[in-house]
Amino acid sequence: MMTNIIKKYKYGIAIILLLSMAVVVPMYARDHAARLKECLQTEYLYYSVPIATLNNEQSSDKNAFKEKYDDRYVVISGSVTVDSVLKNNKGLIIKDINGNKASINTSASEIKKLVESISEGTRVAVYGKLDVTGWSNDSYEIIAKQLTTSANTQFSNGSYVFYPNEEYNGALVDGLTSAKTVKYYIPTTWKDSYVSSALTNNGVKGFQYYLNALSPPNPEYPEIFSIFFFDYETYLEKVPTNPSDGDKKDIEEAIVRNILQNSDEKFKISIETIKDINETKMDYYSTTYRPKDGRDYRLEFFFRAGKKGITCMLYVYYPSEVAVKHVREVAYLIETMEVESKALSNSQR
Repeated sequence: MMTNIIKKYKYGIAIILLLSMAVVVPMYARDHAARLKECLQTEYLYYSVPIATLNNEQSSDKNAFKEKYDDRYVVISGSVTVDSVLKNNKGLIIKDINGNKASINTSASEIKKLVESISEGTRVAVYGKLDVTGWSNDSYEIIAKQLTTSANTQFSNGSYVFYPNEEYNGALVDGLTSAKTVKYYIPTTWKDSYVSSALTNNGVKGFQYYLNALSPPNPEYPEIFSIFFFDYETYLEKVPTNPSDGDKKDIEEAIVRNILQNSDEKFKISIETIKDINETKMDYYSTTYRPKDGRDYRLEFFFRAGKKGITCMLYVYYPSEVAVKHVREVAYLIETMEVESKALSNSQR
């Protein structure tokens, strides 16, 4: 275990002002209120791409296509072709208006039932995982997770979609590090000055988003997302050449304790490693705090490690249906994040 790891960072950069005079409350078995973790682990974020783009990119460079799209969750649309329903309703062929075709695997039981009622010419939107196939990676199919038959279901090329129709085509943020090693997207509404502000405490570089200020505003319940970069060279007494998972969790625990400034050292903080539904690994911690208003607010910490440091994220909200309005928007940010490391996985692209 690392000891005395924090240099400058040790002395107070509490980034959430609401935490002052608050009481940290052990969470115990109340993790059901961890809304963001639940969203990341249960809801797919689909990348919208035309069939023509998929076919053209595969024809152009099969290896690059496999690297970019294999196991990626996408949403495509088209019309059902003549006699395309395969045996036992386990597959479809759909085409766009120019005749570009894609194969759809509809073997999932809930999809098979829907396919039974689909006829030639029906326009469908298919949400699923792209699987590159063939001995030389020269084919692909979409393994359907969801399928809709609305003729009006169209999404912008390059946007991201939560099923069935929550679409995001956001703004790139790449200023978290000077070398732009961390990139993510935010909904364009987050760019407004009354929503977004820079974090500058003790030299920390990051942003804070006051989501309860979004329209319609909710002044009664804070909903805040903060993100900043913990630079090893700046904040560690000794910069590790290749920090272990245990080293990283020690650092993350110290960061959590720094933010929860009035927490007792006896208060146990256990950082866990989780995966989102797209298999992206991240470290995680959740707890509650109670400010003067007497409500128990939820804090969810997420950490993504890279070459030079750790991207730290904190989502603060009151766990109630009337208070948690933007959890999918936060999930969109996390799901689209790219963190430079030794090698990027499919889910990190």
